Amino acid sequence: QVCIGDRDGAGGFGARFVGRTSPGREGHSGGELWVRCGGKKCHARAGMMPLGGRYELGESFARDRGSVWFHAKDTRLDRAVSVQLLEGEVEPARRTALEREVRILGGAGTEPALMRVYDLVLSSDRAYVVMEPLVGALATEEIRLAPPTTDEMVRWVGELVQALRSAHELGFVHGSVEPRHVFVQHHQADRSVKLLGFGGMGAEGAILASTSSERDAKYAAPATERLDPRTDVFSLAAVAHFFATGAPPPPDVS
Repeated sequence: QVCIGDRDGAGGFGARFVGRTSPGREGHSGGELWVRCGGKKCHARAGMMPLGGRYELGESFARDRGSVWFHAKDTRLDRAVSVQLLEGEVEPARRTALEREVRILGGAGTEPALMRVYDLVLSSDRAYVVMEPLVGALATEEIRLAPPTTDEMVRWVGELVQALRSAHELGFVHGSVEPRHVFVQHHQADRSVKLLGFGGMGAEGAILASTSSERDAKYAAPATERLDPRTDVFSLAAVAHFFATGAPPPPDVS
């Protein structure tokens, strides 16, 4: 059994139950994996065997509906990575879609804003996507603390345009382009953006209802039933409005 739950811990900390495994299952030593949370930060409990036999989870740095991102280390290659935990059951159809996306996107990291994916670790009902390391914050938090300059806004939108164009050329539509799926990456001299939300993307023409519960209506294209590149174009314009104002566009925008 693997499930998600919460319980209170000592000192005002909460402990988030990520999974329970039996001895001998890949990536775990058996027992329970508790992610210890204080404020917005979470830590995997010490003593866990590396995920997939090679990835050591560290502190969480972002979370949204259905996903938690962790700083991690690839012990086999001795390099820093990020790991996205996709919550919820991984039914066969979703497993097949994830495997296809990782296989394609794993070799598609030519656009700077398109996330480079390294690996996929699957259990019976949990998925972990291993990707390039991230340092910074989600756009929802970053823009509140440090709004972008006009030059940064123009550059960020251009970076996201190129990332979406590459995804569309590969036959994928993101379907949920919104501020919580944009990560502002910190560099020594400037900032850039990365498109998150991996695991929610679908093939062009797929019925959008399957992912509608994860989408923010304030950034979604109106009257959309199936995934289409135009869905992402509308949402990107709404995200550009957020970059400029810190708020979504008015509800009557068409």
